[in-house]
Amino acid sequence: MTEEKRIGGWIQTYSGQAFWPLDPRPEEIHIQDIAHALSLISRYCGQCRIFYPVAQHCVLVAHTVPRPLALEGLMHDGSEAYISDIPTPVKTYLPDYKRTEAKIEEAIAQKYNLIWPWPSEVKLADHIVFKTECRDILARSFDVDEFVSKDTPILEEKIIPWSSDKAEFMFQLHFDYLQNHEDISELNKYVFSQP
Repeated sequence: MTEEKRIGGWIQTYSGQAFWPLDPRPEEIHIQDIAHALSLISRYCGQCRIFYPVAQHCVLVAHTVPRPLALEGLMHDGSEAYISDIPTPVKTYLPDYKRTEAKIEEAIAQKYNLIWPWPSEVKLADHIVFKTECRDILARSFDVDEFVSKDTPILEEKIIPWSSDKAEFMFQLHFDYLQNHEDISELNKYVFSQP
């Protein structure tokens, strides 16, 4: 019996599995791989005042979307666990990357029974968190209206960056809560508190 041919090469994930970024399959998606990788990837290509993990950003989006979409909010950047984060000004010029990103997002959505493409409420929550990150994480203020609507609100709470260990734990904890249909608002005091 011959092995099935896959598209492109594969990467080894944190859990020791093989994953083909150009040929993603739901059964090869594992939450521990996503939580771990996103906890080690910094937002904004690392161009922040302090390390700020993508996993923390995803947790904040999960708290910002309407409750029925919290799992979509948590997982909206899950593809970055397998292909890293590329800044939007560069990503715009990489249509192949965007197609790969979409295929991985769709595989994640299938694995966890999520709505995909991500609903507009997830995009709005992403923008709200982005606008707040501009206030709290980046080196200087700039006119964010160039990137998001001027009517986009901002979170009242100040974002205090987490360590990668805390980000991984909190991402996994939120996933577990949401998979068990528990209310993540119980976790607010841990999300919006000191690291």
